[in-house]
Amino acid sequence: MKKAQITTDFIIVLIIILIIFLSVFSIINKRNNDYSANELQLNAKKIANDLSSTINNIYLAGDGYNTSLFLPNTLIGSIEYNISVYPDSYFIEVRYNSKQYKSKILTSNIDSGMFSKGNINIQNQNGYIQIT
Repeated sequence: MKKAQITTDFIIVLIIILIIFLSVFSIINKRNNDYSANELQLNAKKIANDLSSTINNIYLAGDGYNTSLFLPNTLIGSIEYNISVYPDSYFIEVRYNSKQYKSKILTSNIDSGMFSKGNINIQNQNGYIQIT
């Protein structure tokens, strides 16, 4: 074999290895992005479900019952989100990155609109749920 042919064969093998490596890297990167998106979605779902569950429990417990709940300022990865209550439709909604997750509530007798994050107080006053 000539030295030029060995060099050419080496370059071809190196190119094939590089193509395989880039393909594997691309697949791993895509799966990582999918994982991050799923993790973010699950975080939003957990916040919505925790809030709706707390609201429903307070509603079912009756007049005078109250509790507090902590809502994080951001989702995983420092993603901003908003929570809205839609009493006429019986759900709350967590919105983030033009996506949303809805969770059912049992009553329409509740403060509507958007509210702050952090420690919130939820109370039942004569069957009306107040969030402060």
